[in-house]
Amino acid sequence: MSELPPFKLPILKDQLLLVPVLAKIKLHPPETIDGVRCQVISGAPPPEAVKAFRLFPFSIGVAIRETDHLPARIKFNSGRGLSLRVQLSDVKLTEAWPAAR
Repeated sequence: MSELPPFKLPILKDQLLLVPVLAKIKLHPPETIDGVRCQVISGAPPPEAVKAFRLFPFSIGVAIRETDHLPARIKFNSGRGLSLRVQLSDVKLTEAWPAAR
């Protein structure tokens, strides 16, 4: 198993306090994807944030496998007619490739 180096969030800790104002997060009932139980969450900016910050009324969703916490599905809707759904299968972590590859 590889150990990852420390990482930093691309935002400041204080900015995390804005998440409840800028995003409405919803937990959905579990789903089974490719025979694996997944937890499903979605998020979107609330109407007040869309208006106040001139955001697109987008939404995102992700299904996370309970077995290894890797994504099974990612969904995006722009709120302006663009929808994207990516379903991942046989996702796994492996050793890093050699630098020469």
